[in-house]
Amino acid sequence: MEYAPIAVFAYRRLGHLRQALDALFKNPEIKRSKLFIFSDGPKNEKQVDEIGLVRAYVSCLDHPELKIISSERNKGLSNSIISGVSSILSKHETVIVVEDDLVVAPNFLDFMNRSLDRYAPNKSILSVSGFSYPVAYPKDFSQDVILTQRFSAWGWGTWKSAWDNTDWEMKNYQSYARSWRQISKFSKISPDLPWMLHQQISGQIDSWAIRWLFKHFVKDAFCLMPTRTLVKNIGLDGSGTHGDSLTEDSMLRQDLKPFMNIELPDFPIFDRMIAEHIRKLHAPESFIGKAKSFLKRLFLRKGGKSLVFAEKFSNSIRKR
Repeated sequence: MEYAPIAVFAYRRLGHLRQALDALFKNPEIKRSKLFIFSDGPKNEKQVDEIGLVRAYVSCLDHPELKIISSERNKGLSNSIISGVSSILSKHETVIVVEDDLVVAPNFLDFMNRSLDRYAPNKSILSVSGFSYPVAYPKDFSQDVILTQRFSAWGWGTWKSAWDNTDWEMKNYQSYARSWRQISKFSKISPDLPWMLHQQISGQIDSWAIRWLFKHFVKDAFCLMPTRTLVKNIGLDGSGTHGDSLTEDSMLRQDLKPFMNIELPDFPIFDRMIAEHIRKLHAPESFIGKAKSFLKRLFLRKGGKSLVFAEKFSNSIRKR
């Protein structure tokens, strides 16, 4: 089995990056994998020194096939990942992606490489993630992996055949936005997704992940992940570019407990009960939250003309 090249995306958080790379280097496969470190440029003069420290550190790493790609200008995380992953997949069939605030388990690369090799022929799987959502699995659930419609960007991998021809410009968005059935179907994966997608289209956020997740939705495809997490995010401290709509506490409670000898079945399953658990993790719990979610979906149905009103109205309810 040929090991997938690894892409690490770094910015200016040297402390986080040290922990991420220390954990990654505890994976035996790292020495036999090509390692690409993408270092984004500064947004302002204040960040020049911080980024300089990051680049000095990675230049001293002991790795036989290390390549550092430094950007003089600030691309932003979204553009960095799209261009970086695309550049690797222009020459390789697979890639594993880790950001600078992700600490991985010692068998993360083993799981990722075996999964990318095993499920390459399965066109219903577009990605593999080492992260697992904190859900309670049934006692009789026997598989070590699951299929989920909600892709996770916390330590993931994919194939060239899946990544190529992704609609990053979202040219097919309007046909989706005109269909209440499609919006409703998308919200059943997680109720926050239609709103996040609208925010991307309207320029309120810049997220490669929501666009990549939307491709999973359009293709009726899945992300494969283990039933116990192999990845922990240490960046939920306000220092990162993007947060997550999932409650931070539930993420921070997840420890990287030993989870070795992960079995990869011929036919991993999509369990609707587990999917509902994952949906609830991202669902608003309060009545006000449910009302806000409904208003967002309602105005999305109308082409987004009243989205600002929906946001102001739902926020006014919260204040009462």
